[in-house]
Amino acid sequence: MASLPILFSLLLIASSLVYPSKGSVSQNVLTSICTKTIHPPRCIEILKFYPMTPTANVRNMSMISIDIAQMQATLNLHSYERLYTNATEPDMDRTFAICVDYYHKILLHLAIARRKSIQQNYKELKETLSGVRGFTSDCSSVIDISPPPLDEINNAMYFKTQIAIAVTKFLRYY
Repeated sequence: MASLPILFSLLLIASSLVYPSKGSVSQNVLTSICTKTIHPPRCIEILKFYPMTPTANVRNMSMISIDIAQMQATLNLHSYERLYTNATEPDMDRTFAICVDYYHKILLHLAIARRKSIQQNYKELKETLSGVRGFTSDCSSVIDISPPPLDEINNAMYFKTQIAIAVTKFLRYY
């Protein structure tokens, strides 16, 4: 678990190097982005919490939203890996292995999304993020039991992907 703070720090440093900012994102921009999500106040809170947001310009919001989704995907992957390792029933073992595979695909898609963001190719970025959302739904659908913690982590991933898609839609017309 000690690697998570290190990952977060590296993401912050990488974001500041790739996207040095010269402005700030207004509350109006955050509101415009977040009204496209299922829970706008939570979206605004998540985006404001991210350390790079206060000094980011509007174009940086794409990278920031991808970073947020990537952190959630990494947490979820580690959770499913632990569940897979500790599963005592063969059916659950297979289910968790499937979700581990989906989360590897999600992280791969988020790396592709990062490249599309840098290229400002928002049409393909949206398609890539939609794939992330699909893999998240696929993981949820293979779980026969619905313990709240698994619903919560998949819902968190789905929502953070939805934020990234909302940012992408905003930037396509910015």
